[in-house]
Amino acid sequence: MPVQAGRDAGCTEWRLRAGPEFERLAGRGTIRVEPSMNKRLAARFSSVRSSACAPSTRTDICPFPGLRHAGSSCRMIQGMVKVLEPRVPAESGAPRKPDGFVTAWSWEQAAIARRSPLRDLMMNTGFATMNENRHRILRPCRLGLVPWVGLAFVFSGCVSASKEPLLTQEQRSLNVESFDYVWTTVRDKHFDPTLGGLDWEAVREELRPKVQEACTMSQARDVMMDMLLRLNQSHFDIIPGEYYETESKDAGGAGARRYGVTGVDLRVIDHRVLVTAVTAGSPADEAGVQPGWEITRVGGEKVSSLIRDAESQCEAKTWARAEMAYAVGRRLNGPLGGKVQVTFLDGDDRKRVLNLHRVEPRGKEAYRIGEVAPHRVWFESRHVGEDVGYIAFNEFTDPAYLMRAYNEALESFLETEGIVIDLRGNGGGLGAMPIWMAGWFVKEEGNYLCKEFTRDQEFKAIITPRAKTYDGKLAILVDGLTASSAEMFAGGLRDLGRARVFGSRSAGASLPATIDKLPNGDRFKYAVARDELPGGQPIEGIGVLPDVVIEPTREDLLGGRDPALEAAVAWIRNLEPADAEEATK
Repeated sequence: MPVQAGRDAGCTEWRLRAGPEFERLAGRGTIRVEPSMNKRLAARFSSVRSSACAPSTRTDICPFPGLRHAGSSCRMIQGMVKVLEPRVPAESGAPRKPDGFVTAWSWEQAAIARRSPLRDLMMNTGFATMNENRHRILRPCRLGLVPWVGLAFVFSGCVSASKEPLLTQEQRSLNVESFDYVWTTVRDKHFDPTLGGLDWEAVREELRPKVQEACTMSQARDVMMDMLLRLNQSHFDIIPGEYYETESKDAGGAGARRYGVTGVDLRVIDHRVLVTAVTAGSPADEAGVQPGWEITRVGGEKVSSLIRDAESQCEAKTWARAEMAYAVGRRLNGPLGGKVQVTFLDGDDRKRVLNLHRVEPRGKEAYRIGEVAPHRVWFESRHVGEDVGYIAFNEFTDPAYLMRAYNEALESFLETEGIVIDLRGNGGGLGAMPIWMAGWFVKEEGNYLCKEFTRDQEFKAIITPRAKTYDGKLAILVDGLTASSAEMFAGGLRDLGRARVFGSRSAGASLPATIDKLPNGDRFKYAVARDELPGGQPIEGIGVLPDVVIEPTREDLLGGRDPALEAAVAWIRNLEPADAEEATK
């Protein structure tokens, strides 16, 4: 039965449709939720009831029919729900029908933008869509209810609750055609013809009508992503077409949608969001941000809630730590030239609230191959002391640029005692590049970095040794944001006995994939094979476990230390890590 919010003055009926991700979780049965979340819901609805509307005749006001505050479970029952409407002042500009329905509005237009109790309720309990900066290349799972529920508010038909335009009939048809393309491609090309026992026909019957009913592109994408998430694997994604549109062109003629960064590199360590590095000359650097500072809020949102939601959504997946970091990173990044307010705790635990500009990311615009979205790539190399070489880069892309820089660095390191290749935060890229790079370190013919298994074939990523190889020690650094091709490089060379791995477990998100263009203009990334390391262990869902497990503490970061790098240098020099600390700075 629908929950009645009363017919008091200032209240009205809203027709509410849950987004596909929430429907998938709830389904027709019971889902588990945190008791603390239920208490927050109860408290916030109480606040709404007391301040946004006249006293209600009911006390069990819920955001969905059948959702109960008490206990540790809830049940999703679709239907009509009466909720409290915020008072919308005349100057807000939100148009109304004579019957009192708000027919079109945005957060900026309505009283919700003035931090009404209902606005706080919606944004803090996940019943509003946050569409900004949704995409990244690696998206093995959604980021929890708060930013991803994707509710569609319908007032007498399809009316968007954001600035996103409503779909035309032609766009709706193209979305359905795209849904069919995605579904068919998975059915025909997935490396596991059984899809792990998933009833793929039933998934289509359930979700195709929802694509047909979608009023905006975000809703249609959410349905398709819901379908892909049921595979429970990385490297399946719907990439919005606007990321491929040209907004501006640089001197070289390469166009791309422009996004900006603050210069903060972060990790989630012991459930605290810590700054691990600051790009020199970036807004964060100029504002005095230091490694070891803790981030507590981004744009008014508590980061503790973001990482908790990301962790619970990913459950025990190996890439959960990556998702937690991405959840915060997406709030820091945004439109180029914009600002974001960030609250830090500095080294003395003093609160620092800074407004940071967003500027171009470091590196160069990468040469695009196929349907890969525009992105930037950077590479750095240096000597640690005189006897150790150090290399770091952010992804395995743009072979013409990256391989030239990599080869030049290796040439300069041929006389060193050892080399450190830092793949922390490296999200992978082209599968062929790790094979080429490994040729510097393997002399014997016939070795391979991994095996790849498609639906009906098996391949080996055979390493071709270079005429001149490097014979010194090789240390590779990884962490929870090391993924895909970077995991293949680290794990493969480790299994061949050619490298020693330092750091923390990698993301465990490694499946050979390709990208197709959909009829609606979006791109569809999908895995076509699974892989195994030379030792016989898969990477997907497991990751690469370092030989030496070590990651920084906040005290290390505040003190300017990098314990993983120190341990790698100490191993190369046959020293204790403490003896290598000074040389790594």
